Amino acid sequence: MHVSIIINNHNYEKYIVEAIKSALNQTHKNREVIVVDDGSTDSSRDLIKNYKKEVSAVYKENGGQASALNAGFEASSGDLILFLDADDYLQPEAVETAASMWETGVAKVQYRLQCIDENGNPLDDFVKPRWEKSLPSGYVKEQIRERGDYVTSPTSGNLFSRDALEDIFPIPPKEWRICADAYMYLKAPFYGSVRSLNCTLGHYRIHGENAWQTGGAEPEMLSRRVRVHLQKQELIAKLLGRDFEFPLFTNMNFARDRMVSLVLRPDDHPLSDDDRISAMWYGLRSAYNSDYASCRRRIKQSMGYIGLGAMPRVVAKHILDRYFN
Repeated sequence: MHVSIIINNHNYEKYIVEAIKSALNQTHKNREVIVVDDGSTDSSRDLIKNYKKEVSAVYKENGGQASALNAGFEASSGDLILFLDADDYLQPEAVETAASMWETGVAKVQYRLQCIDENGNPLDDFVKPRWEKSLPSGYVKEQIRERGDYVTSPTSGNLFSRDALEDIFPIPPKEWRICADAYMYLKAPFYGSVRSLNCTLGHYRIHGENAWQTGGAEPEMLSRRVRVHLQKQELIAKLLGRDFEFPLFTNMNFARDRMVSLVLRPDDHPLSDDDRISAMWYGLRSAYNSDYASCRRRIKQSMGYIGLGAMPRVVAKHILDRYFN
C-alpha cells in the first residue's frame, strides 16, 4: 500500500533533520514524505530545502497543529497516512510493520513510542503509552461510550486509513491549534476498527519546548490543558449523540490538571464556577476508575486529592508550589 508520511514542523530546527531522515529511511519503499512547515521563524525551512529532491514541502503561515495537518493531508496521496511530529522520529521498520497489520475495515494501527530526552537518550523504560496500559484492538467505540476514552498513542504512533481520514478531515483549525491528534484518534474508532502492536516503533522526544508533556504549572499551559480536556469531552459527547454535561467522564490527567489549576491559578481557571470539593470528588472517582493504576498509586492519588480539596487553600498552594518548583 502507498503510505504518506506527513511531518508537521514549527521551529524545531534542532530535530527536523532527524525526523526527515527517519521517514526517508523506512524499509517500506512505497511511500511519500511530505513536510509541512507551519510558519517557522528559525532555520527549519533552510534545513527542509536540503531535501527538496526527496520530500514534498508545504510552507504556510503559522496556524497551529490542526492547520498543518490539514495542509499535509490535502497534499498527500497515500492509502495509509502517518503523521510524524518533527521532534519525534521513526524506527526504520515502523511503516512496514504497521502496514502489515492492515486489513479491510481498519481505521488505524497504533504502536508504542520510546520516550527520549532532547539529546536522543532513552528515558529508561518510559514509553507512551506506558507498558502498564494495555493497548486495545477491535471496535473500541463501545469502550469510548463507556469510559469516554481509550488507550492510544500520541501523534507519531498511529497509521491511519485514508478512507477514515476522508470522513474526519478537515480538523477545525481554531479549536485544535494544539492537541489536534486527539481529534483524529477520538474520531477514528467511529469509522472502523483499531489494531494495536505491543511494541515500540518510534521515539517520542520530551524536552523543554513541548510543555504539554511536562505536566508543569505554567499559567498559560495549565489553562490550555484544562481547556483541551474539556474540548475532548465535548467532542466525545457529540460523537455519542449526547448533550455535554460536565463532567461527562472521569479522566486521571484532567483530574490532576483541574485540581492544580484551581489551587494555583484560580483567576485563570477555565471553569468559572468550579470549586475544590467538586474537583476532589472528581479526582477520587478518576483514581478509582483507572484500569491501569496500581493499588498503591490509587491510594496515593486519593490522599492527595483529599488533602488538596480539604486543607486551606494557602496551605494547598504552598505544597503545590514546592512540588512544581
